[in-house]
Amino acid sequence: MNDNVPLRAYVDARIDDLKEAIADARTTMDKRLDGMNEFRDSLRDQADRFATIERVDALEKLVQELRMVGSGTAGRTVGLAQWYGWIVAAIAAATAIVSLIRTR
Repeated sequence: MNDNVPLRAYVDARIDDLKEAIADARTTMDKRLDGMNEFRDSLRDQADRFATIERVDALEKLVQELRMVGSGTAGRTVGLAQWYGWIVAAIAAATAIVSLIRTR
């Protein structure tokens, strides 16, 4: 066997090997960058769905207003219910008194 390879053939073979390795590396890097771009796009989409500080502040203000309205309404409702209860009790008492008077 002759291990003597001309220098030019050796260098050309090495250059071809390097070109092939670079092409493989480029393909791998392109796939990796595509995956990174997909990940970045999904993060951007997710960030678009997050609530902004302005939205959260507006919702918090609305909740506070509804609490104030709700507590005032609840107080009025309880007050009206108590009055309604007293009126019903008075009518029931008056009916009982009238029925007692009639039975005598």
